[in-house]
This record gives sequence, structure tokens and C-alpha cells, in this order.
Amino acid sequence: MAYIVAHLPLGYRLFEEINYQSNTELMDEMTAVAAPSYNGTRSLLEREFAHNHFVYFIRNKGQELVAFFLTNFDEIDNELISYMGLLAVDTRYKNSFLSAPLVFHHIRRLKEKEFLLGRSIQTWATTASLTILKLFSSFCHYEPALDGSFTEEGKAIARKIGHYYNLTSDRQNPFVVRKLAYETQYSKEENLRMEHVARPKSVNVFEQFGIDEKLGDRLIVVVRSLDVQKFLKWSQKLKLDPGHIQPIACFIG
Repeated sequence: MAYIVAHLPLGYRLFEEINYQSNTELMDEMTAVAAPSYNGTRSLLEREFAHNHFVYFIRNKGQELVAFFLTNFDEIDNELISYMGLLAVDTRYKNSFLSAPLVFHHIRRLKEKEFLLGRSIQTWATTASLTILKLFSSFCHYEPALDGSFTEEGKAIARKIGHYYNLTSDRQNPFVVRKLAYETQYSKEENLRMEHVARPKSVNVFEQFGIDEKLGDRLIVVVRSLDVQKFLKWSQKLKLDPGHIQPIACFIG
């Protein structure tokens, strides 16, 4: 069953659903939204649907599903971690506000869970997209940075994640995963859009680490801390309740 968790600008509504895999109509809608952005969508969604049991999604006034975000919680060595999975937006709404409320609500739910558990939750994702790193920079501090720098602590977290999920990470650089999505590539149109939106001003982490999206390579991104001030600005702009967020240093993981 889906629950409305927010009212958004333009009269759109944001929902969340847990263990949605039995909702074939919803999965078909998500497939239709994601398909134009990828070649090999079926392989991608099989992986994402199998792993992620939480979905946030947005419907417009006509009740069309126009964006969704898949996430999950797992436990490694008695430490709860949060995986931020596939985020897809209908091609008609690319470069709009729709990504922000989806990620916002995931963070809000995550902080609520931390508050109830009384402990922090490590958060991570994989990507080959500069636009995703740009989105991350709008609310958190993450490793590796856009210039390829990282700490030994961040490296250790990436190595632990790679080992737990049986990812083919580089031995010397555990942030790099080879051929994770070898059957899935961004579509030509999506590559052109990303190049236009997030054109790099200098050599970036994907180039430094030799990550080839066309071969299925992906970057592990480890969220180290929430940028609380930026998150609260999101809250004001989106007119959404930030929940258990205070304007002080506050770690996600």
C-alpha cells in the first residue's frame, strides 16, 4: 500500500511504498519512466527491483508516475547501512525539481530511523554520472570528491561495502567497480543531456579513476556527512518539514 508523504508544488504528490514488488502496475510504470534513459533497461531494473524494497515516487495532477527513487537498508557487521539506488525522472520533466523531493524524503526518513535507533546509518550509492555527484554536492559531503580525493577512512568504508555486496572493486581503489552494469548503458539522449547539464570544468573523478560507463564501470560514493545548512535550505525551498534535522553538525554515516 502506498502512503502520501508530501504535497509538492504544481499540485504533485509524493508517495512511498514498502515491498512494492507485488505491485506489477507500479513496476510497469517505473519501467516506462526509466526506459528512455538507458539501453538495457531490463537488466538494470531486475537488479534494482531485486535489491531495493523501498520506493518513493511522484505523481502529477493527472496521476501519472513522473519520477521514482529506489532505496534499501542492509546490515553489515551489526551496522545498518542505506543504499540509494536508481533515481529516474520522466523525460518530460528532466532538469526539473522532481529529483530533490525524492532524495529529501529519503534523508528525512533515514534521520527518523537514526533517531529511533539511537545510532548513525552509513549511506552509499553507485554512479557513473556527474549529474548525480552534482545532486549529492547539494546536500552532503561525500567521497571520493569530484577531484578524486578521498580519506583512508572513506576508502575503508568503500572496501567494506564492496566486500559485503560481492562487488568487483579494484584492489588498490575500492571506490571503483568494474563491469557492475555491463548490460546497461545510458542512452545517447541521456548522455547528451548529462553532458550539457554537468559539463566538467576540469579533469573529474571518473576520468582519473578510468571509469568507463559503456563497459558497466561504476563509482562507489560514500556519504560522510549531511550538509545541514544546505538541507535546511532545501526544506525551505520545497516547503517540506525537515524532520529530525537540527542546524548543527549532523552525520549520516
